[in-house]
Amino acid sequence: MGRRSEAAVPVVLEATVDDTTAPPDLEARIEGLQEAFASLRVGVVDGYFTKRWRDAQTGEWVAECPSVQAVAQAPTESEVVEAIGELTREMLLALAEMGAEIPPKDVPLG
Repeated sequence: MGRRSEAAVPVVLEATVDDTTAPPDLEARIEGLQEAFASLRVGVVDGYFTKRWRDAQTGEWVAECPSVQAVAQAPTESEVVEAIGELTREMLLALAEMGAEIPPKDVPLG
């Protein structure tokens, strides 16, 4: 099994809506973003950064590993952590089997 590490990332997002031409749901969108950023977590799977957050609209957890273009979604944070780890490893294996270039690790392990 691959190595995994995690850390909470404090994020502050401030926004005000003063423009009278702004869409009527802009404040709700901003609130949704604030909720997503408040839940943002960063981890490392096999040397690749992952990030995950709770989607304010669906309540589901979303995770992605940008280096290998993997995205996972699950009802709980623990499930999405497991899913993004598995998916990241599957993507790396698929790239290797195709003879494609493997992205360099974000964090050298070892």
